[in-house]
Amino acid sequence: MASLLEIFAKNLKEFRTQKKIYQGELSRRTEIHQARLSRIENGQVDIGLATLEKIADGLEVTPGDLLLDPDRPETALDARLVKVALLSTDDQQIIESLIDSLLEKAQLQKDMNAKVKKRLEELGEIRRNKN
Repeated sequence: MASLLEIFAKNLKEFRTQKKIYQGELSRRTEIHQARLSRIENGQVDIGLATLEKIADGLEVTPGDLLLDPDRPETALDARLVKVALLSTDDQQIIESLIDSLLEKAQLQKDMNAKVKKRLEELGEIRRNKN
């Protein structure tokens, strides 16, 4: 399992490159020297919470986004959903519609199963009363 520092460094580099932000630009945004940013991004420097917050603000993500381990099954979906914000508005709307449709489908199935179960119980009661 990767250390938190390794996860952070990997996420920092990934968000920075996805957003097409060069280290120099991130240095300007965060007021952290570019050489230090490079060492942070390469996992060579342990950072404090204030630095974590500066970098998250500079990348326009949450500190938690930078700490999610995309390789752990319980956080893999969360890590992917964070990246949805990097997509175009049209693509985000498509994803939102798909999620809404799947959630609606699941609710309909749940409702249908409850109705079928209730109807089967009613039929069972009718059979018992006939005998």
